[in-house]
Amino acid sequence: ENLIVSEQEDMNVMAMALDSLDSRKDKAKFLENHALVFSQSEMFELKTNKTLQSAPEEMDLLKGQLQAKIEKLRDLSEYTARVIEDAEAELLQIFNEENFDMTRLFTREKDDLKKTETEGMNIRLGLEE
Repeated sequence: ENLIVSEQEDMNVMAMALDSLDSRKDKAKFLENHALVFSQSEMFELKTNKTLQSAPEEMDLLKGQLQAKIEKLRDLSEYTARVIEDAEAELLQIFNEENFDMTRLFTREKDDLKKTETEGMNIRLGLEE
């Protein structure tokens, strides 16, 4: 009997809660309670601080110093490029004048392979002694 009464009371509470749901009313109440969140903020005042501003003469001086540094870096870059080009030309000249056939270093014939193996063995024996 108590279970039936308790169940009936719970059903009445649920029905009353469902009947009291009104999305428009809830939304309006939420917006009223949190009006500051959804309103536009005030504009900031523009305040300047004279201590943070530089004089035009100082700015011109700094600009001149920066331009001088840029010119030095450009000169250094041009010099480096000339040195690299000269070195490259010199290397190409050396390669063209002398025989720099490197294929013998990357290919091994059977005789060469046996010769290098015996030399390696001799070196190892020498190190072990």
